[in-house]
Amino acid sequence: MKAVNDVEGFVELTKQLVAIPSVNGTPGEVDVAEFVVTWLKKLPYFRRFPHRVWTQEIPGDPLGRKNVFAWVKGQTPATVLLHGHLDTVGIEDYGPLQELAFQSDALKKEIERFSGADDRVKEQAASGNWLFGRGALDMKGGVAVHMKLVEFWSNRPEEPPGSILFMANPVEENQHSGIMAALSELLRLREQENLQFMCAVNADYVTAGYEGDSARYLYTGATGKLLLNVLIRGRETHVGEAFGGLDPVFVMAECLRELNYNPELCDRVGLETGQPPVALYARDLKPAYNVQTAGGAWLYFNWFVLNSTPEAVLAQVKRKVEAARDRALALRNGYMDQYTEFAEVKGQMPRYEREDMPILTFSEWLEGLEDGVRARVDDVLRNTRYSVEVDQREATRDLVERCLAAAGQTSPLILLYYSSPFCPRNRLQEERPDHRRVLKAVEAAAGAVAARYGEVLKIRPFFPYLSDSSYLNMVDEPRAVHMFTANFPGWGTTYSVPLDEIRKLSIPAINLGVYGFDAHKWTERLYIPYSFGVLPKLIQRVVEMLWENRQWEEEN
Repeated sequence: MKAVNDVEGFVELTKQLVAIPSVNGTPGEVDVAEFVVTWLKKLPYFRRFPHRVWTQEIPGDPLGRKNVFAWVKGQTPATVLLHGHLDTVGIEDYGPLQELAFQSDALKKEIERFSGADDRVKEQAASGNWLFGRGALDMKGGVAVHMKLVEFWSNRPEEPPGSILFMANPVEENQHSGIMAALSELLRLREQENLQFMCAVNADYVTAGYEGDSARYLYTGATGKLLLNVLIRGRETHVGEAFGGLDPVFVMAECLRELNYNPELCDRVGLETGQPPVALYARDLKPAYNVQTAGGAWLYFNWFVLNSTPEAVLAQVKRKVEAARDRALALRNGYMDQYTEFAEVKGQMPRYEREDMPILTFSEWLEGLEDGVRARVDDVLRNTRYSVEVDQREATRDLVERCLAAAGQTSPLILLYYSSPFCPRNRLQEERPDHRRVLKAVEAAAGAVAARYGEVLKIRPFFPYLSDSSYLNMVDEPRAVHMFTANFPGWGTTYSVPLDEIRKLSIPAINLGVYGFDAHKWTERLYIPYSFGVLPKLIQRVVEMLWENRQWEEEN
C-alpha cells in the first residue's frame, strides 16, 4: 500500500486544532470536538456513510463534553483503535504571550525575538521545523496524525483489509472521564459490529530521555498512577501555650522530607525506573487565621507505579511515615523538655504530656472500629454525596473527616488512603499471543522505518506520563485492586473506575507519539520532520501488519 505522505496537511490541521482553545474544564472542549466531527463528515467516505461518525456525551458532565468516534469499516473484523485526547492544560504559563498561545504562527514569530526565550528555543523557532502553541505537542498534533490517517484509509477505492476506529476524548488532563465513558461504547461496538480489537494506538507526545538524546521512543505500556493521601490529625492549642497541643504541620514537614522526590521510592522493573513521588498538595486545615495551632494537615502525592501493587505502596509509605512521625515527635519532645527546664528555672511549673500518633491505613482504621461505631461510619460512606463542582480530592478528604467525626475520633492520628484519579498500569506481555503479535509488529515496523528514514527508534515498556491508555487494559489482579478500593473512601459513590469494563475490553495498548519538547510549558513545541514525516508511516506500517496477521483471528 502507498505510504501516507502529507506533511503540509498534518501541519495545517494541527494549527486549526490548536487555534481552538480547549483548556480542560472549559466549553472549548466541546468546541474542538465539534470541529473534529465537522472535519470528518466532510470526507468523501463519511459523506457516503454519515452514520459512521458520531459522538457520545459524557454522562452527567456539566459542560456537555463528548467523545468523538469515526469508523472506517474494513474487509475483516480485525480493528485497530486510534485514539487521543482533545483537551489541554491552561495558558497561565505563557505570561505576556498568553494572547498568542493558540496562534501557532504568530507565537513562533514572537518567540524568535522574545527576550524570555533561550537561544535554543529561538533557533528552533527560526528553523521552521517546529510547531508552537498550547496543545501542539500535547496532543493535538497526535490527534491530527490520526485524523489524517483516517482520511488516508477512507480514500482507498476498496475497503482496507481491516477496520480503523478513531476516537477523540475530552477530560484527559485531570480525571480521564472521557475515556472511561467511552469504554461502554467500545464494548457495544465490539458486540454489535463484531469488531476484534487487535490494538489501541495512542499518539500522545514523546520526548528526549536526557540531554543530547536523539532517539524517538515507542511505548508498549502505560505507567500507573496512584494519588496517595496523608491526613494528619493533631491537637490544637493556643499559641500562648505552644506545647499544650500536637502540631500536625510539624509532622507534615517531616513527611514531606521523607517522601517527596525520594528516589528510594521509585518503582522499578528491570532497567526501567519510574519517577519518584511528588507532593501535589500540602497544607494545614485551618479555615482562616487565628492564634490557634492547626488541628489537621493534609498532603497528597502523585505516585507512579510500574510493578508495585497498591497494597505494596501503602506498606512502603507507612514505613516512611512512621520514620517521619518518630523524628517529628522526638524533635517536639526534645524541644518541650528544653523549654520545661527553662521555665522551671523561672519559677514556672508547666505540665506538658507526651502524645502518641498512630498510623493506620483507612481500611485498618475501619476494621478497628467497634460494631456500633462501624455502622455509623458505613452509613456516612454509603450516603454522602458531593456536587460535581467539588474537587474530588477535597470531597474524599471531607468524607474522611465525616467518618472520623461519626466515630468520635478526637485523638491524634495519621490516616493513609487513596483518592482520585486512579490510572491502572498496563504493559504488553510476551506470554499472551495477542500481545506478542503487537510487540512483533512494533519491532518489525520500527526496524523498517528506522532503516528507511535514518531515525533511532527505541522500544520501551512504559509510557512515562499519565495516559488514557491506562483504561484500555490492566495487569493488576482483582485482589490487588480490592486492596486499593478498600483504602479509597467513597469508592463507588464519590468516584469509581469501570474496572470490569477494562477487563472485558482488554485491548493491547501502545503509544506511538509525536515528538517534541516542553509539554505543559509555554515553550511547548512539536518537531515537524519526525512527527508528520515519519510517525504517520510508522503507525501505518504497524496497523497494516496487524491487519494482515490472519493467525490472530484464528486463535481468538
